Amino acid sequence: MLTLWILVLVGFGAFYYAFTGGKVTRHLGFLHFFFYFFAIYWGAYRLYVAGGSVNDRFMFSVLAYPVLAAAGMVLAQGFGRRTTFQPTLLRVDRRELWLVAGTVAFFLVIYSVYLRSLGSQIPLVQLLAGGEAKEARLARYLATKGYTAEAAGGLRVFYWLPRVLIDYFASFVVVFTYCWAKSRPRGGVVRFWIIFAGLVVVCLLDVQKHPALKLFVVLLLCHFNFTHVRLRLRTLVTAAWTLSASVLFAGLVYGIVSGTIRSASVGSFANGVQNVGELGWDLLSTRGVVGQTQPLYVTYDIIPREYDYFGGRTLTNPHGILPYESVALPYLIFDHYNVTEPGIQGSDPTVFFGEVYANWGLAVAFASMIVFGFVMQVLHDRLAANIEVYGTAFDVAFFYMVLVYLADFALSFSTLWFDERVWFFVLLYFARKRIAGLLAKPTRSPALSLAR
Repeated sequence: MLTLWILVLVGFGAFYYAFTGGKVTRHLGFLHFFFYFFAIYWGAYRLYVAGGSVNDRFMFSVLAYPVLAAAGMVLAQGFGRRTTFQPTLLRVDRRELWLVAGTVAFFLVIYSVYLRSLGSQIPLVQLLAGGEAKEARLARYLATKGYTAEAAGGLRVFYWLPRVLIDYFASFVVVFTYCWAKSRPRGGVVRFWIIFAGLVVVCLLDVQKHPALKLFVVLLLCHFNFTHVRLRLRTLVTAAWTLSASVLFAGLVYGIVSGTIRSASVGSFANGVQNVGELGWDLLSTRGVVGQTQPLYVTYDIIPREYDYFGGRTLTNPHGILPYESVALPYLIFDHYNVTEPGIQGSDPTVFFGEVYANWGLAVAFASMIVFGFVMQVLHDRLAANIEVYGTAFDVAFFYMVLVYLADFALSFSTLWFDERVWFFVLLYFARKRIAGLLAKPTRSPALSLAR
């Protein structure tokens, strides 16, 4: 099994490099596969052996996914071109700038109502005021999952709508303003860092690590793609400092949300940097490598041994309109092997095919792997072609936002037909098409290039 684990890892890496022409960081699936191999694949063999090497369905599913997703990507080539893009010297259309600014203002108004409803229970405010991490975690649960219908006038939209901003639109804004700063040498960089810092604070207000870390990763990936075309040996130096910066940023975020940043910063500056780096490394090497693999292992272990296949009942059932009572699979998996503080319900999501397996079994899970690779490649072709044709910062930012959304399927699953994020993407895309007009006669930007 170890030999097979290594062969799949090396084989997929070689395939992906050849499939993208070495431009792996410019493919729509890059972060998805990066998260999968880091958060699922890397720790899977260790969990499999620690569990007695008996959960074969789990291990074979983990090994099968890269192979079947690659098959889906190859199949998609019959429906479109394999495209990449050169995101440099992109123009910022004024109409698109106003559309983005107006959308940000809308979200900030909604988010202000959200914060107003929390009052003194804003988790980050509690930590910064010297509160205990345990109290902040409880405040985070009440703010994100355990809120009451009476708060904010009984409108839960003020709670879930800001998640669209925090989880995805913030990444769009970071890339868009990065392109904007590139096009405006005077004062553009200062404005960008002010906006970026503000978005990081917004992401950290409910003391969740993942959104802020994603924001930083997207910024590093965007910057890397502006300076490098292909992943080569000489780019490994840049990749090394990028990863080092990610570890430090992860430690800083983890220190803030866990309330340990005060103790980590004691002593000299060098000592503080070392402590923050250790916090980041601990987070990535424990929660990052095993944290998402464990719920997938448990899913394959208890289904169908303890629970029958759910047949779709774990999917969203908004307002009970579908003829079944929804089962919160991440809650069920978490409760199976975790003990939490009183009053807090934990959640353990995992890679998308784990939930597909829990509902319909192994064969459908394998089929979903092929479908995901196929859809991802079709989307890549379409969005990369838009960048080539219209050549504006909006197209690049939209590409990265969808890239982040697909990346999260390596860590969780969402019911697509009732996913406010998907509908927001669609609305934003067509709002741009209507308001900015996409220009009646799109012109190919001379600063862009398309590679097969």
